[in-house]
Amino acid sequence: MSIVTFYSYKGGVGRSMALANVGFELSKKGLRVLMVDWDLEAPGLEKYFTSYQINAEGLGLLPLLLDAKKDSAVDYKKYLWTIQIPSNTLSLLHSGREKFIDYAQNLEAFDWKDFFSLNQGGVFLEKLRIHWKSDFDIVLIDSRTGLSDVSGICTIFLPDIIVPMFTANYQSLNGVRDILRLTQEARQNLDVDRLPLSILPIPARFGTRAEFKQSQEWLDRFAETLSEFYSDWLPLWIKPRQVLERLKIPQIDYFGFGEKLAVVDAGTSDPEGMGFVYSKIAAFLASDFKDVKSLVGEDYEKEKQKYQQQKTLRAGANAKPEFDYVNDIYISYSPDVITTRWISDFFLPVFKSYLTQELGRVPVIYFDRTEINIGIKLMDQLKYNLSRSRMLVTIMTDLYQVNFQTLAETLTFRDRSKALNTNLIQVVKLKMVTDFSKDLKSWDFTEFSTAGEGFSKTPEYVDFLNLMKSLSIEIANTLKAIPPFDPEWSNMQEYSFSASEILSKK
Repeated sequence: MSIVTFYSYKGGVGRSMALANVGFELSKKGLRVLMVDWDLEAPGLEKYFTSYQINAEGLGLLPLLLDAKKDSAVDYKKYLWTIQIPSNTLSLLHSGREKFIDYAQNLEAFDWKDFFSLNQGGVFLEKLRIHWKSDFDIVLIDSRTGLSDVSGICTIFLPDIIVPMFTANYQSLNGVRDILRLTQEARQNLDVDRLPLSILPIPARFGTRAEFKQSQEWLDRFAETLSEFYSDWLPLWIKPRQVLERLKIPQIDYFGFGEKLAVVDAGTSDPEGMGFVYSKIAAFLASDFKDVKSLVGEDYEKEKQKYQQQKTLRAGANAKPEFDYVNDIYISYSPDVITTRWISDFFLPVFKSYLTQELGRVPVIYFDRTEINIGIKLMDQLKYNLSRSRMLVTIMTDLYQVNFQTLAETLTFRDRSKALNTNLIQVVKLKMVTDFSKDLKSWDFTEFSTAGEGFSKTPEYVDFLNLMKSLSIEIANTLKAIPPFDPEWSNMQEYSFSASEILSKK
């Protein structure tokens, strides 16, 4: 359930063509795909699908935005087109140019500042985002180039993933790099919760073999300029250049005439063809950035083995492996004052004491988010500690269920639990408000959620201790059987927004 923006700093990179081909391939896989033509000044995404049956009744994006100024509860589905491809149906939110007689005049008069300030456009777009993530498996947005209100919506506010496209010139490459840096920074200042973007850089209109030497130099230049955007998903033994080499979209003159789908006209089996690359991009997006091995190919295992051998030689035979657990337990909670105090004053002291008895050693528990390393972003530290923890203890409250970060923490460990066929999550319920955790091992602490000063002298404290002991025994038994750390386990992603979406990911 991801929203993916295709972006380019300069025009002429084949961005819309790439999106159309990737959308076609994703739909072929059976996914529910929505394509959005947000390049309102120069639209035309629908032209790639003229050979297919299109239900073209919906008015499009600009009419939707104009109507939303009058009624924020407007139903976006009434503005869509549907495209019938051989194996599935694609949804398209076109610009509106084809259906709206006064399109140019209304676009010129549309005031984004007015839309956001007077008509609560941000609230509407947030609701639209939530609906899209619920109604579709993946949403592909064709963004306007450069830096503007519209491109900011498409790169900062709406997406989970950005696919920046660029050509082999400094304006295009450095422009993309600078926009991506600005986007990540601006995203942290939004009024709504967002995790950092995942970024998949794509070289476009790449030269032929006749320019082999220059092409290799530019691949090196791409890797050096954009290396920072791979750190959150690419394993250490794979270099960004290896990914860029496989995802560069070749320049093929035939597809420069008219709007054609390369994945249809040329197929996806030729490694030198555009369709092959589009298919690779689609498969990687469908895997939610997890299937790096298929993306890189046979070099993956070779490079992994080489990397580990080099590390062993440099560090010595008795050195501790670089990839290892750091924590036994990661406490996942909404960091409001009440919950934080309950954990630190009542839960954690007893839990740590009992768990020490059961393990025969003091457990390492990651809890206090105020103890951070200066100079390292808090989110990076949370992601690191989450990925390097053996188990997750979720403190379930009202606020937990509407927090992007905490939901992502739980889903990260649900993925790992499925991979190992072992439940690595224990839920401590302080509120019985949902069936969010009905398929997870949970413990009802609601009776003790209002514990305060003097709680240890009450009759209920004995029940609290008994429950804590049972929880500690369960966790200790699981900890003793957890296999070695695997660096290929997924890191924290922005999986979804609501509890109902989490339940749908079983």
